[in-house]
Amino acid sequence: MLEPRGDEEATMTIHSGQPDELVPLAIGFDASLWGFRRDQVRHYVHDAEFELRTTAADRDAALVQAERLRRHLEAARAENRRLRTRVDRMCRRPLSVDAAGDLARRVVELAHEEADQITTQARAAAEQSWAQAAAAGGRLARRHQWLLGELDARRRAMEREHRELVENTVAHLTSVTLHAERRRRELDECARQQRDRIEADFTAAMSVRRAEALRRVADQESATAVLAAERDAVAAAKAAEVVRRAIGQRDAAMAQAARAVREAAEQVSALRTYRDRVLAELRAVQDVLSAAAAVAGPVAPRPRTPADTARALPS
Repeated sequence: MLEPRGDEEATMTIHSGQPDELVPLAIGFDASLWGFRRDQVRHYVHDAEFELRTTAADRDAALVQAERLRRHLEAARAENRRLRTRVDRMCRRPLSVDAAGDLARRVVELAHEEADQITTQARAAAEQSWAQAAAAGGRLARRHQWLLGELDARRRAMEREHRELVENTVAHLTSVTLHAERRRRELDECARQQRDRIEADFTAAMSVRRAEALRRVADQESATAVLAAERDAVAAAKAAEVVRRAIGQRDAAMAQAARAVREAAEQVSALRTYRDRVLAELRAVQDVLSAAAAVAGPVAPRPRTPADTARALPS
C-alpha cells in the first residue's frame, strides 16, 4: 500500500484484491538560478521511484493472489474430478429410479448439486481473479506509461527552462560585463586625469621645495664657510701657541744640554788632571823601585800592577 508523502497522494493500491483509482502526483518546482531547485527535483524523483516500486509490489501481490486463486481453482477442479469419479463409480452400475431408494437418490442429487456449485464458484473465482489481475496489470502498465510520459515531459520542460535560464543568464552577464568594462574605462580616465593633476601639483611643489632647499643649502654653505674661517683662525692661533711653546721647550732643553755638556767637560778635565798626577806619582815610585832593583841585583819579573794598567791607558 502506498503511503502519502507531503501533499502527494498514493496513485493505486491493491488491498484484498480491490484496486483504487489513479491519482496523479502533485508536481511543482521552485525556479532557482540554474534551473529548478535540486532538492524538490530529487524529492519528486524519489517519490516517483517509490510509486513505481509500490506499483511493482502491488503487481507482484496481484500476481501472487492470482496464482493462489489459480491453485485454488486447480484444487476445486481436482475435487470436482474426484467427485465426478466417485459419482461415476457409484453410477457405474446404473440404478433405476424406481429401484433406488429415496435416500440414495437424494444423496446422488445433493452430490451433483454440490459438484456443480463448487465448479461454478471455482470458475467464477478464477475468472474474477484473472479479471482483477488483468485489470491491475493494465492499470499498472497505464500508470507506468503515464509516469514515463510525465517524467519525460518534466525533463523536456526542465531542459527548456534550463536552456532559457542559461541564455538569460549569459545575456545578463554579457550586459553586466559590458557595463563593467565601460565603467572601468570611465574610472581609468578619471584616475588618469587625477594622476596628471597630482603629478602637476607634485612637480610645482617639488620645484618650490627644491628652490627653498637650494637657498637653505647656500645659507648653510655661507655659515659653514664663516664658521670654518673662524675655526681656521682659532686653529692657527692654537698652532702658533703650540709652536712657541715647543720652541721655548726646545731652547730650554738645548740650554740644559749645553750646561750638562759643560759640566761633563769640566768633570773630564778634572779627571784627566787627577790621572796625570797619579801617573806622575806612579812614575816616581817606579823610578825608585828601578834604582832599588839595580842596587839589589836581578829579580824575578813582577806581576802587572794597576799602575801599569793605568800607564797603558791613552792620555
